[in-house]
Order: sequence, then C-alpha cells, then structure tokens
Amino acid sequence: MQGKTLKKRLLFVGNDVTNPNSWSGTPYAIYTELIRQGVEVVTYNPYKWKQNRISNILVRILRKTILPSLGNELSVWDQLILSILIKRKLKKEGIDIVFYTTGNGASISCKKIKSYLFADAITHERYKYYPYARKRSKWKDKLLNFLLINSEDRQFLSMEHIFTQSDWVKNYLISNLGYSADKVEKVGFGLNVKLLKEEKNYDNNLLLIVLRKGNEKLKGLCLLLEAFQVVKKQIPDVRLAVVGTDGEKQDGVTYYYNQPRSVTLELFNQATLYVMPALNEPNGQTYLEGLANKAPIVGLNRFAFPEFSGYGKYGYICQKEDPKELADILIQALSNKESLKDKANAGYNYIANLNYNWENIVKRFIEVIFQ
Repeated sequence: MQGKTLKKRLLFVGNDVTNPNSWSGTPYAIYTELIRQGVEVVTYNPYKWKQNRISNILVRILRKTILPSLGNELSVWDQLILSILIKRKLKKEGIDIVFYTTGNGASISCKKIKSYLFADAITHERYKYYPYARKRSKWKDKLLNFLLINSEDRQFLSMEHIFTQSDWVKNYLISNLGYSADKVEKVGFGLNVKLLKEEKNYDNNLLLIVLRKGNEKLKGLCLLLEAFQVVKKQIPDVRLAVVGTDGEKQDGVTYYYNQPRSVTLELFNQATLYVMPALNEPNGQTYLEGLANKAPIVGLNRFAFPEFSGYGKYGYICQKEDPKELADILIQALSNKESLKDKANAGYNYIANLNYNWENIVKRFIEVIFQ
C-alpha cells in the first residue's frame, strides 16, 4: 500500500546484548547498530532464567547424569527450556521475528515465527578440541555428541536465513547439512581497531596474544609459553606481551591484566607477530585486528584460522599442538623479516579491501530480515 512503511521490530536473543562490557563485544555492537539503523529491538538474555534456584538445581542434576553440558555452552536441556521461554516472550511482545547469535538461542519450530541466525561456529565441531572432553567416558561422549549434533543441526535447519562469520561455517551448512546455499551467506564481522596507516617497525621482536582470564589453555597461552622458552634461546631479545590475564614471572614475558583498551591498541601497533595458537577458537576477531595493525598472525590449522591467514599468505599455520613446531615457526618468521613484511602487507591489504565494519554487516541483516 502506498505510503505504508514496514515497522522494523525484532527479538534479539543473546547474552547480555545491552552491556558493552560483556564477554563478547559482538552482540552489543550488533544491538547498538540495529537501533542506530532504525530497528526497534526487544532483547532476551537466555542465561537470565538460570538465576532461578529450582532451575539451577535441576540443570545441575541433569548435567551430572545423562545430559552433561559442553563447557559453558548451553546443554540440550537448556535449549528445550529456552525454546518454551522464548516463544512466550515473542507472544507477550507481539513479535514474529527472532534474531540469534550462536550458542545463545534455541530452535523455534513455528511457521508464524521467522528465525535468523548470526553463526560464528559449529559447536559440535569445536567439542572434540575441549581438553576435558577427551577425559569423558565413551558412553557419555557418544550420547552428548548424538544429542548435541541433532539439536544444533535442527536449529540450523529451522532458520529462515543464516549469516556466518567465516567460510568454514558456511561450507559446513551447505556441504554437511544440505542447508540451501541461497539462504546462507558469509558477512564477516566488524573490527574494533583502526587500520594502522603508519610504517611499522619489525625489529623489536614483540609477540602479542590477547585473551580473557580463565581461557589461557583454550586460547593457546600455555602452548605459547612453552614455545617462547625455545625461541628465547635462539633470539635473546624476543619479548611476549600477554593481554587479559596474569601469570608467573618469566624472562621476556610481560602481562597486562585489567589495563585500559588503549594499552591493547598500542601493543597491537608495536607487535611484530600476533600469536594465538588457540586450541578452541572458532573465529578469533583478534587475528584480523592483528592484520589491521600490520602484524602477521600465527595459529593452529583448524576452524577459521587457515581462512583468516589467507592459507599462509599473511600468516603462519601450525599443524599440531606442539610447542617445538610452534617455536620453529616463530624463529623462522622473526629471522626472515622481508618475508614477514610481505605477509604483513598482504594481510593489511586484505583487511583494508574487505572493509570489515558493523555498519555494513547490520545493514545486510536488515535488508534480508525486512525485505
């Protein structure tokens, strides 16, 4: 009808999306940009319901018996409860569109509800790399895998459209799951750093890793510290800056814990290499932030890292969780500064040309959701 405009209104399901200091800045960045672009956003935090004492007790019992959880991920039981609660929220608010971020949603099987997903990972693909998953009994491991894979795949298949942060998630949905290729697209994600315009000094041999306290092992810090000892013997002036946690004093290692964001940005600016040999990092926004600061990246050959490193064009790929192999890669990189600079320039151009920013990404969300 002429003169009539579509009211842009949706339910955003994500963990504390209105909090700029939440664990991940991504939900908050999307939330604020949706509002800026004229969408009325009603939020739902899927973790809030767990504050109920009875729910907590019940979930703990189930997790320790037949439905163990996957680290901090939502269990199958959680998904079932959330599905009911989210439907109630939609009905109460009179909304028929729901937008999820991976790990924070539940499958909504209702023809009247249009569900969209911003997917950063395939959870059951990540599962095998959790250190404690390897210690789980075989029957529980098989049960969890069966339940998790089926639950997650059902969630994917219930979506009207899926936006992914990387090609590895997109390819899985199409090749392994048979999800329609015209209903999934890679949009990437926004960066929280500016492109480094100035020339960079690569002679200071500074390695950088950014993480959060409690994730040291999964982000590869433990592996990196072992490798660093070997590198230090070959290159005495090498240094390692660790942002986001503290640790035991070690020659050449400096920890930056509870420091302002400006300190992190300055370290990105100074870093010769950004090194995060993460055991379980599906994407890793900091990899691309390293490239934006002309620092080639180093990581393990899994998930999205090979893609982000240009399959070796602007980074170094470590094949195994092996401190010796990682040390050899770091020594080789620091010993050949011309090659290192070439990778840095290639990575910088990749980021600059791709133009990662939330404004364009959210604009695409709106185009698809409210078409």
